[in-house]
This record gives sequence, structure tokens and C-alpha cells, in this order.
Amino acid sequence: MSGFNDRGNGWKEKSPGRVKRHDRDAAVYNVDVNRSEQIEGIYPSYLTGRTHPAHSDLELQWLELVEVLPDVKGYASQPKTFEFELEGKRRLYTPDTRIDLAGGKTVFTEVKPLEIAERQEMLALWPVLKRAIGATGADFKVVTEEIIRAEPCRENVTFLNLYRTVDIPDPVYFELQALLADTGAATIAELADFVGGEGRVWIYGLIFHHVLQIDLDAPLTDASLVQLNLY
Repeated sequence: MSGFNDRGNGWKEKSPGRVKRHDRDAAVYNVDVNRSEQIEGIYPSYLTGRTHPAHSDLELQWLELVEVLPDVKGYASQPKTFEFELEGKRRLYTPDTRIDLAGGKTVFTEVKPLEIAERQEMLALWPVLKRAIGATGADFKVVTEEIIRAEPCRENVTFLNLYRTVDIPDPVYFELQALLADTGAATIAELADFVGGEGRVWIYGLIFHHVLQIDLDAPLTDASLVQLNLY
């Protein structure tokens, strides 16, 4: 499992009656903010070319994960506000992120600690939001620490983010693409031996930038299988 769609929802649909700062190592563009809460951190995205605000450590870790998921083609923070009705009153809701997936699917997400996501009032709210957002043709998902901080994925994401600024020579890029197009897959150790030089560093950089793909839910070692991004 590596992609966004492989990760479940952070809440189970039940009836209501049941019961940091990131290094600025990329060009900083406009910060997208659509709510008044204090910004706790920012994430400069290579994928979107923008700097995204985070209002908690959990949100920041979510952005780090989304950046690496191979089936994510783009995303936006606090992207738009939806109108919905609850208990006979008109209400407004702004999701934390909009995720644009390969194949054209759009998913709006809310990042919440599990303890809050499973409160009775939240369990009543999530299905209402899912219906309201679903009416626009998009999907809705709640993501909690059970998804964001799941190991070994979290450790892999943190590690790969260290290679976001790696300068990868064009010949290495094309050689690895040609090799994997022919073989289908190879281990990190095999690819590093094939390209020589700073082989592992370049490979990790290409995984971060969605050129190459690994299983993010398995420990990242020299024996990890690498293939071209299938998305």
C-alpha cells in the first residue's frame, strides 16, 4: 500500500446515538490561509509550488505525507468553503485540504485527533459533510493520527522529506527510467550500484518527487523494491 486511496477513513460511520516549524528549504510562495486560527507551521511544497500553512503538528505531518504519496497530483490548503444545513440551521465549513488524485478524483479532508473525531457531535457532523461535499462530485475523508502517524510509513515519509532538495543529474534520471521500464522493479541496493556515485541519495530524491515508487507501508531498506511511479 502506498497511495492515498490505500488509507482508510479516520472515522467509522456510526449513528449519532452511538457512542512544529518546517525548514524553509524551498522557494516560499503565497501562503494559502482561509481561517483565522494561529499558524503553527508551514510546509513548502515542491508538488504544488506553494507554501501551505498548518494549524497543528498533526496537520503539518499530514502535509508531509500527502507530498510523498505517489497518486497525489496536487493539493491545496483551506481550499474553499461549503454550505450545509444541520439542525435546521445554515452552516459553513472549510476543509483542511483538497487532494487531487491521479485519475481525476478530488477528496476534501479534515485533520483531527482521533479523540475529537470520535466525539458524539463529530460523529453526527461527518456524514452531513460527506453528503454536502459529495453533492459537488467530490469525496470527503477525516484523517487522524492513526493514518498520519502509522508506522513504518511515518518514519519513511520523514526520511524521504530530507531528500527534497537533492540535485539529480539528468543522465541518472534517464538511466533509471530506462532500466526500470525494462526490468519492472529492482532493489535500492541494485539501483544504487547501477548508477554509482550518490546513488542512494538520488534514488531517495526521485521517490520523493514521484518519479520512482516504493511501498511506503513497509520498512525502507536496501532490499526495498523500487519501480516507476505507476500513477
